[in-house]
Amino acid sequence: MKMLLLLHLAPIIMAASTRTLAVPTPKDVEASNMVLTPAGLRHVSTVHEVPLGGSIRHISNSTIHILDATHTIVKVVNIDPTVTPTSDAVVPAASGWIAYAYFFNAGAAIGSFKTTWTVPPPPSVVNSQSIFLFNAIQPVSDGVIMQPVLQWGQSAAGGGNSWNIASWFVSPGGTFFTTLIGVSPGQSIQGQVQLVGANSDNTRFSYLSSFTNQPATELRIDDVDQLRLATVALEAYGITQSGNYPSGSTTFSGINLELSTGQFPDIVWGTLNDNTDGISVNVGTQGSTSASITISY
Repeated sequence: MKMLLLLHLAPIIMAASTRTLAVPTPKDVEASNMVLTPAGLRHVSTVHEVPLGGSIRHISNSTIHILDATHTIVKVVNIDPTVTPTSDAVVPAASGWIAYAYFFNAGAAIGSFKTTWTVPPPPSVVNSQSIFLFNAIQPVSDGVIMQPVLQWGQSAAGGGNSWNIASWFVSPGGTFFTTLIGVSPGQSIQGQVQLVGANSDNTRFSYLSSFTNQPATELRIDDVDQLRLATVALEAYGITQSGNYPSGSTTFSGINLELSTGQFPDIVWGTLNDNTDGISVNVGTQGSTSASITISY
């Protein structure tokens, strides 16, 4: 199982250590029809906003449906079943990951993964950078992730020189997000991903990503593989100096990871630091209940 974990993390580790800090200018992005997401640059045709109260359903390897709050299909997304994150994605899903902590769950399905953190102060130097802070879970296969995201800067969802929150579901064939909600420095936010359903033989699952008490950030995905890899991460693009980050550090506290059986597994969080740029991850408290992880800029 350790080898499986290392093989699964290899693309992320490689991406974090060899990333390109600069992102294209808005003119370049517009010209190439590319937009920035928490999965790097994606073609605008593959990025979709989900309406308030809506959800997405994985129908097949070639089709995803976007549903509104009444469960009516509002958009049919046709995806290329031959697309893989390693061979065809413009930017690998984790290419902008700077530093993070992780846990691979080999047991019963993760039932809930939540953590609380405080919205940081704005960066002291602003030059079109984009910063994403989040907790997330992913399946064994690369290129798919469910994540409630705190964002600074621009992305396909919008934004600017302010902090905003939204939920994202990223897959090689499509990227889906909720409408951005503005938040303020010093505000406490709690991101969570919950298991909300499974088929009779526990081979396909449904998950809900959201920020607590922010119903507009709720994003549900139905009929996907089990999500096993839990992460707490800093992702960024367009960073050219330390002032492009917020000052100080961000602590993810009250980290709770509960299995679908109601049990809390024994967790030892692994970490990956960006030693070159002085970005570090420190696990203050290990475990699956009331754990804490600090990312220092």
